[in-house]
Amino acid sequence: METFQSRLTHQAGNFAGLGLGSGLRYIGANYGDLSNSQKAPPYVLVDAAVHYELGKIDPRLKGARLAVNMNNLLDKEYVTTCYSGNCFYGDRRSVLASLRYNW
Repeated sequence: METFQSRLTHQAGNFAGLGLGSGLRYIGANYGDLSNSQKAPPYVLVDAAVHYELGKIDPRLKGARLAVNMNNLLDKEYVTTCYSGNCFYGDRRSVLASLRYNW
């Protein structure tokens, strides 16, 4: 598996505290049995993230962060592996929102 990630968080200006991230995941072809008779093809997935440091709005919220992470952003259908005559699909698009506080 190969990954490429990019992240940026604004430190000043109108967008201070706003962060963006993106990533590509490449997973190569793989064989699902010992005789190498069933092969799952390679695939590439796109991921993205955005977060905001709430302390930039109000100093009393320092340490609070709101974030949204998206995996398989393009909702690509892909096969993770094949064996015993069956192939199995990977996870569809998922979106996870979180609110965390560090003190």
